[in-house]
Amino acid sequence: MTGMEPAVRELASYRDEFEVVRRKSYLISASLGPVGDRSRRYLDDYVQAWARKGAPDHVWFEDIFPAMARLKRSFAELCGCDADEVALTTNVSIALSTVASALDLSGERNRIVLSELDFPTDGQVWQAWAAKTGAELVWLRSPDGLTIPLERYDAAIDERTALVMVNRVLYRSSAVVDAKAVCAIARDRGVLSLVDDYHGIGVIPLDLHDLGCDLYVAGTLKFLCGGPGCVFLYCRRDLLASLEPAVTGWFATAEPFSFDTQHLMYHPTARRLEHGTPPAPVFFIAQGGIDVIAEVGVERIRERQWELQDQVFEHADRLGLNVRTPREPQARGGVVNVRVGPEAERICHALLARDVCTDFRGDGLRGTRWTALFSSPWWFQDCSSGWTFPASSAARTTSSCSPGSASQSTSHGTHSVDVGCSPRVACRQLVPPSVLTSTRSIRPRPDHARPRSSTGPALTILVRVKKSGNPGGIISARGKIRVTSMPSSSALSRRRYASIWNPSNRSGTASIRANHFTLVMPYQPGTSSRTGAPCCGSSGWPFICHASITSGRIASSTERLRW
Repeated sequence: MTGMEPAVRELASYRDEFEVVRRKSYLISASLGPVGDRSRRYLDDYVQAWARKGAPDHVWFEDIFPAMARLKRSFAELCGCDADEVALTTNVSIALSTVASALDLSGERNRIVLSELDFPTDGQVWQAWAAKTGAELVWLRSPDGLTIPLERYDAAIDERTALVMVNRVLYRSSAVVDAKAVCAIARDRGVLSLVDDYHGIGVIPLDLHDLGCDLYVAGTLKFLCGGPGCVFLYCRRDLLASLEPAVTGWFATAEPFSFDTQHLMYHPTARRLEHGTPPAPVFFIAQGGIDVIAEVGVERIRERQWELQDQVFEHADRLGLNVRTPREPQARGGVVNVRVGPEAERICHALLARDVCTDFRGDGLRGTRWTALFSSPWWFQDCSSGWTFPASSAARTTSSCSPGSASQSTSHGTHSVDVGCSPRVACRQLVPPSVLTSTRSIRPRPDHARPRSSTGPALTILVRVKKSGNPGGIISARGKIRVTSMPSSSALSRRRYASIWNPSNRSGTASIRANHFTLVMPYQPGTSSRTGAPCCGSSGWPFICHASITSGRIASSTERLRW
């Protein structure tokens, strides 16, 4: 580095610009990127200009139109194209409809190729237009539910194809599709290519001219941290003149302020793909997000993303979890999808209640770990399956998903408990003082988190297990959950959950099978205390077990855990 070059800012320092990551573990930029201080300042500038100037001629021509032009330039610089090849619109649905309305699908070339793993908007919009125009949709099927091989695009694009739709990153698995190769195949066969890159922009470097697509859509909602309502629609320059969309508006015309109702003259640039009066505030917000991404650099984001994702894969492999995201770094985007089963929604909501922001798709939890900017340390614990949030994490606390689970207690940050979320999922959270200082049976307190799906009472029982063997061995106990109440169906009767709390802060492994569970933990010689001091060794190992049944209706109110 020479004396003239500015110092490279540390990635972690950008966290200070985003309020939400100072309070929460924010892992879900794949759904809604966090808003930063720069976006708020841009929005404040707009509101102040609006309030101060008042007159529309001043606000529009001095503030809004320059902001829109600046935003197009910023996007073009970030993505490797020219600003006059970029149109601004509000969402991908409108962008796709604009393109579809400009195509002639009445001839022999009337096929639209797209995959079953594309984002639903893509398929829904094209189905609607196919129903009106008689176009034929060709669906590419995935061999594994995670990827779409290039060979399937190659086989489907033929002389009857009008357009091929390709998602550069698949939203469920975060698998990267070779969009450049697909566009090359389409171009060689005289077929238009349209890339939906909503799940790739901001996390995977991009050069649109090098990509070779005819059309491209992406927005600021996710990894660009610019909020909803702003979508970029790129069109290759030499294609622009041939597109005359029926989905249009007065801002798409060459002279919008001529107010000529009886003539339609499209703008010569990509503005011809725009519509009516634009939603000005969203463009100011979007500028702040793009400024941060451009300053950091997508290449740096990508490298950091790989480092963090590798940690997830490592811990998932050790636990035997099913990670449905490609392992090869170049083959994956900014999301890791981990299968947790049918309770994914319940687990996700419990995490949200504890300020751990993630989401779910089907039976999988999705976490965005694309840079140190917005992700807090999180990885898996040594339980049968689950998540670990260390006490040193910026999140401060994590979620429990079972009835009777411990509440947050920052004063006991050195103690943790393993709380079962489902027969295959466990979470770690901090122990409340009542658990740490009592060896008597306790009932759930109000601060013991309960899932919304729990309808019956729960009993928490303290059990002391004797050990055998030499120091350094293990203590093993196997228990059977016996539920005396009757659920509303036989299927629900199998939905039982057990939580195992280890108040001595020693590591233990819990495995749960049907209505049995086994607890195995290491031990060293020591003493036990009936006043709640951590104990282990020859006098036994205290731990707390909690069992409950989840169902829509409970016939009786008794529920017990027996050994």
